[in-house]
This record gives sequence, C-alpha cells and structure tokens, in this order.
Amino acid sequence: MSKFSRRQFVSTSLLSAAVIALEQYGCSPAINANTPPRSNETETTKSNQTDILVIGAGVAGLAAARNLSTKGYKVIVLEARDRIGGRIRTDNSLGVPIDLGAAWIHRKNGNPITKLAQQFQIQTLATDFDAIALYGSDGKRLSQSEIEQIEQAYKEVESEISKLRTAANESDNESLNTSLEEAVSKILATKNFSPKISQGVNWQLASQIEIENGASLSELGLKTHDEDLEFTGVDLVFPKGYVQIVNGLAQGLDIRLGIIASKVEYNAQGVSVSTNQGAFQSDRTIITVPLGVLKQGSIAFEPPLPQAKLQAIQHLGMGALNKVVLKFPKQFWDESSHFLGLLKDNRSQMMDYWNWQKYVDVPVLAALMGGTYSRELEKLPLDRVVGTVMTDLKVMFGSSIPEPTHAIATQWHSDPLSRGSYSIMPRGSSLTDHEVLAEPVGDRLFFAGEATHKAYPSTVHGAFLSGEREAKKIAMMTH
Repeated sequence: MSKFSRRQFVSTSLLSAAVIALEQYGCSPAINANTPPRSNETETTKSNQTDILVIGAGVAGLAAARNLSTKGYKVIVLEARDRIGGRIRTDNSLGVPIDLGAAWIHRKNGNPITKLAQQFQIQTLATDFDAIALYGSDGKRLSQSEIEQIEQAYKEVESEISKLRTAANESDNESLNTSLEEAVSKILATKNFSPKISQGVNWQLASQIEIENGASLSELGLKTHDEDLEFTGVDLVFPKGYVQIVNGLAQGLDIRLGIIASKVEYNAQGVSVSTNQGAFQSDRTIITVPLGVLKQGSIAFEPPLPQAKLQAIQHLGMGALNKVVLKFPKQFWDESSHFLGLLKDNRSQMMDYWNWQKYVDVPVLAALMGGTYSRELEKLPLDRVVGTVMTDLKVMFGSSIPEPTHAIATQWHSDPLSRGSYSIMPRGSSLTDHEVLAEPVGDRLFFAGEATHKAYPSTVHGAFLSGEREAKKIAMMTH
C-alpha cells in the first residue's frame, strides 16, 4: 500500500514531553564523532558583536552558520532552548533513541541529508511504507485482497482530487479558497463503496494526507496542499537518532543556548537583537525561527517587516503532527510490518502505528496523529492520551495485551518555541507565500527555515537548503 511520505515528522523542537518511567534506563552513549558541541552561553568573556548573527539552532540556522564560518565570517548562533536541533529532538528516556521530532530522510536519492549522513558516517535503515497491517473495526486483520481493493478505491479518489486540482484556476478566488475537505466530500458522495472500503479509503486519506501534513482536510487548500517537490528512492531513518546530523553540523560553531530573542532592530548600519541576556550586534542577521513563532509575534521587528512578508506569514499555516511513543514489556504485534492501522468510522481519529522495534530491537510503538485531533489530545493528561491509544491497540490485538511500561507524548502545537510541527498550505495560500517569506529585508535581515523553501517546505532537507541559500546570498553580497 503506497504512502507518499515526504514530511519530516513529527516536524521538523520538542515541545514538552511527558514521560512515564516505571523503571530506570540509562541514556545511549554519544555516537562516533557526532558528540554534542559545547555551548558558549556561560562564557561571559565572549563578545556579543559579530559579523553574522543567526537566530535559531535548528538545521536551517546550523547550515547557514556552518557555511558562513567556513568562509571566514564570525558567526554567533542564538538558541532559545537548552539544546540545539529545534524541531529535531532525539529522546533517550526509554532506553533507546527515539526521534520525537524529525525522523526520516525522505527519498534518499539526491537528498542533501543523505550526503550529510554519509559524510558523518551515520547508520541509516530503510522504512518500507508498503509493509502495512490493517485491522477492521471488528479487530480482524484485513486480507491482502481487501487491502488491494481499498488501494484501488483510494486511487480513484486520488485521481478525482488531482483532476479538481488541475482544473482549479489560480486566478479564481473560489478555487483558491476551496478546502480539500470540500473537494473530498463531493467525490465520496459519488462513490458507492462498501462500508469497509469506505473506512479503508478514509484511513488512506488520514494516513497519507492528514497525518503526513499534520492537518485536517478542512485546513488544507485543494489547489496548493501538494504542490511541493520530492526526491526519489526509499526513506531512511537513523536508529541512533537524527540528533547525529545536528551534532555534526554544529561542530566548531559558537552557539549560545537559553537566549531568547525578543526584538530585532535594523538599519543601514547593522542589526541589534534584544534578548533575555542582553543585546547582540551584527552586520547581518539570519532569522530561522519556525513559522509558528513568527505567526504568534514573539519577536518584534523595528521597523516592522514589509506588509507582503506579514501577509505571507498570515497566509501559511502550521501543522500539528504529534507522536505518542509506547514501550512495552514484550512485542504483541506483527514484527514484519513497518506500520499498523485500525479502520474506524471517524477519519479524524485514525492513527498510524509505527513499529519502531524494526530499528532498535526493543518493543516500541509510536502512534502518529495530526490536525485537529492531534491538538485536542495535547490538552489531555498523559494517562488519558495513552488510554486513547491503548483502546485502539486492544481492538486490534485483544484486551489481554500488556500495558506500556513507558510513554512519551509530544505537544508541538502547545510549544511556544515552535507552535506546530511544520508549515502547511491552507486554502488561500500559494507557493508565492514561501518565496515572499524567504525574501531578505534590505541587505540586513535574511530568512531561512523549512517554511521559506518553495520546492521542499515542511522538510529537514528544505530547512538545510534554505540555510545554505541565505549563506550564499550573504557571501555574494559582501565579497
């Protein structure tokens, strides 16, 4: 069963993570030379004056700082968190590395993250999105024949969506403002699917669109939700954590942790950034904070950003793709499957179950959910979130399955330093919004991050390429 997965789940800053620990586990040791770089935030002798100031130590910020540092520029990176990586976060509290933020290299061929993994000598393993075990609402596993029928039905719906998207005129406000939910509802109303096939098609819609985008169909625009590009080849994961990429990029950089930027003032002479630890001055500043942070106005700009950029920030949206990671005393699910799914009548409450045991040889499942349902679960205490997941698993595997010994639930939408997992394209938005967001303001302020990359938004490789892009702009402008 095909899965067109290109999102760097569960996007691309660890929100707060709650952990149930019923026994103590040690953290995994650092891998190879990719040890966490030392931060300079406690070195009071360090100057706050620099050639280039980078706000945000996610992949975009680290890529820009690394590129400019190798060219001889003095660069300081400011990070509000007590760690680097932004929306990449590898957690070791379950005794094995678990990526609670970005998890995949999506489509390895030509992907710059693949090249980095090779350069840093980081182990990767492939995910097979066709290795899926589906269960009906009665708990019975679907046969291969039933899965093939569902896939064929979904392809019909997908083809109809594509036709409607192609027919949509970008100059037509009605087309641009049509949600994907409206289009899908019209299509499904014309189909005479059986109840099980209907559930299966809705599971596909949830898995391939809502969970992947971290957004409900009602939040996404028909015309623009799927206009970005992707590479080719299989998807890869890091059994010992995506943080290895982050640590490799950060080596040798001047990174100051726990520094929260509140105001950016810029003029023809340079840039001054006010923070909770004093002001920093630079000739030029690169802003790499998530779109969600820009949307909530956490950083003031003086003078204000151009109106076109403010409109682009408003037009684009943030998805909410979350994970609930459960560790069990033993494995009770099909070990050959990479993903599991339960069909339901309510599409919004469907989840993907990722078999993490495939990579770490420890019984760990990660439930993935997106959109409105994901945001609703963030509001609940951890035990209720775990109970929701366990209800599904007991339908699939019986009431006698063991309870988890550990659990972690991410909360990307609630995290004030991310306000979502990664950018999405709601109705009324366009690819031009990504371009406008990426435009520099004069020759002083520059913008990077996944939301600024028109071709590869919502991905780690898009973030990396955007950082490289802004570094090259500055180098060409100043040399």
